Amino acid sequence: MWQSACGDETTQKDLLIQKIQTWGNKTSTKTLMKYEVRTAIKQTIGRTIRYPLAATALSKSECIEVQKVMKKETIGKMGVVQTAPNAVVNVPSHLGGMGQASIYEN
Repeated sequence: MWQSACGDETTQKDLLIQKIQTWGNKTSTKTLMKYEVRTAIKQTIGRTIRYPLAATALSKSECIEVQKVMKKETIGKMGVVQTAPNAVVNVPSHLGGMGQASIYEN
């Protein structure tokens, strides 16, 4: 968690992106089943990214930037093409989607 006195969230956004990329690098060297990848995404990196969001003031564009990196690092590991539309990726799995919730909420 990083907050600046002036309210600039660039450092926090960069730290979130760095965490996602580190997670992606570490998991790319492992052989995981698709269900293990989904569980890992929900329980590890997903929680790590969503937890500090309540205390930040990231703009919509910053959230979208973080979400793009998250999708790039995770969607291929789930066995889905990286060009899959967000409508499929963000829909809960019990409704036929991939269950990767968007980090931006109105």
